[in-house]
Amino acid sequence: MIRSKLVIFSFQGNSYTATCDKVLELATLLTNKGDHQMSLDLLSLILLNYPNDPEILNISGKVCMKLNITDIAVKLFSKALTLDNENIDYYVDLADVYIALCNYQEAIVLLSEALNKQSDKYVLYPKLAYCNYMQGDYKNYCESLQTRCLKKQSCANIKTLGQLGLRFLAAEWVTSIGHLAIIDLYVKMKLLGWQRDEKTIILTHPIYPVANLCYLNYWRKYLPAVISDPVLLDYLSPVTICLEQHQHVFSFHDGSLIDIYPGCSVIQKHWESEKRPPLLALSDDDTEKGWNCLVSLGVPRNSWFVAIHVREGKYDGDRSVRNSKLSSYIHAINTITSRGGWVIRMGDSSMKPLPNIPCVIDYCRSPHKSDWMDVFLWAECRFFIGTSSGPAQVPPTFGVPCVLTNWSPPGVVHCYSQDIYIPKLFWSVCKNRLLTFSEALSSPVSYTESRSYLYSKRVEIVDNSSDEINDLVLEMLDRLEGGNNYSPEDLQLIEQFKNIEEQFNRYTYTKEGAYAQIGISFLRKYKQLLD
Repeated sequence: MIRSKLVIFSFQGNSYTATCDKVLELATLLTNKGDHQMSLDLLSLILLNYPNDPEILNISGKVCMKLNITDIAVKLFSKALTLDNENIDYYVDLADVYIALCNYQEAIVLLSEALNKQSDKYVLYPKLAYCNYMQGDYKNYCESLQTRCLKKQSCANIKTLGQLGLRFLAAEWVTSIGHLAIIDLYVKMKLLGWQRDEKTIILTHPIYPVANLCYLNYWRKYLPAVISDPVLLDYLSPVTICLEQHQHVFSFHDGSLIDIYPGCSVIQKHWESEKRPPLLALSDDDTEKGWNCLVSLGVPRNSWFVAIHVREGKYDGDRSVRNSKLSSYIHAINTITSRGGWVIRMGDSSMKPLPNIPCVIDYCRSPHKSDWMDVFLWAECRFFIGTSSGPAQVPPTFGVPCVLTNWSPPGVVHCYSQDIYIPKLFWSVCKNRLLTFSEALSSPVSYTESRSYLYSKRVEIVDNSSDEINDLVLEMLDRLEGGNNYSPEDLQLIEQFKNIEEQFNRYTYTKEGAYAQIGISFLRKYKQLLD
């Protein structure tokens, strides 16, 4: 056996003799400890003696990925898969490399082949959906996620788990702030009577920390049961995996499925049509603590303020199309402060500092930042300025309106009708002009976050200008101050845009669902794109 063959190797300046198996164990240990280069050196030694072992090839590929040597990783994973094309993990590992390289089409082929061999490998469906999403393929994105739900429903029926009367919200619901906020629509769906009468349990896990524990606790009024013990989670996993309510597909009481974007829109439309109030309200304790904190930061008690969050460089890479430049918001910030308001900038300490501006607090970089203070700012601000990022999902759950700027992908429309937004636009290099709204919304470019995909289609994304952002803020201020009477020409532009959304938007069905309204100054400026 070659694995029992003795090899001589060097480690920390000393020479050793051991079997290939023992060297492999050491390489694995070093990988787990983070010493990837030493691990790769040892694996290379084993490969010289054992060049056709798919397991060793695959382990070596994983180490190369951690060292960002992707070209070698592709060769190693590919050879491992050629030698053993029945191992599903080899398909997944090679697909992960292609995803890292933004080669989503190759990843789709591999993941599809893996699912043909093992269709109950549930973890593959979201990977496949992600690849389709990054290519703007809405149809196959939905089909992948709905197939996973149907297979889990079938599993639950076979095991008669439906009799338990339970539904589980897994870690994907709590690990990011935007996902936590979607609990709002899930609860509304239950209160509208559109789900089976089941007790919902939220699952958390130390490996996947809750994005904001204070905000999660606000939802305990509606979903009181939370399981966080790792041992109990592992014990329950055979049940929870079949009874999970996945975030990107809503399951109705009749067993029908609808994906998240039109689902949220339809739920919110019915909620608003019945004139039901927001589900959340800030507690008296958090209100008092929050104002005490603002006073300590120099904000006079009971002043009005606007919270702002601009997604930026922490999210570099292929999905950076949702990022924006903070500098383009200074004009709007000055407009707010000139009207007597304060501006509180939210985010985290990694964000670029704001310039010193009177009546502006760079809260996210201050020692006062905390989960409960974040919740206070979302719930107590007069309105929220955001981009297409998680924090913009939270204020509407407290009934606070949003000014949504640089919205991207523009095909994914926000579902709260109290909000107003302006999307990023697309410049076609081939046509040497902006794409019209119809061209954009009928194309995959409006449904992808992938810069590499846009580049392959010779399309450049166009951020909102400083004046466009300021105009949208002025529109919200006028709304809140009782003004903003739209002219007949304005209403006609809005109706034209609604008709285009209804005809071409693949996510939101305007007749059936609620949605944010596009800014009127933006429509006036780009009315030629309505053609």
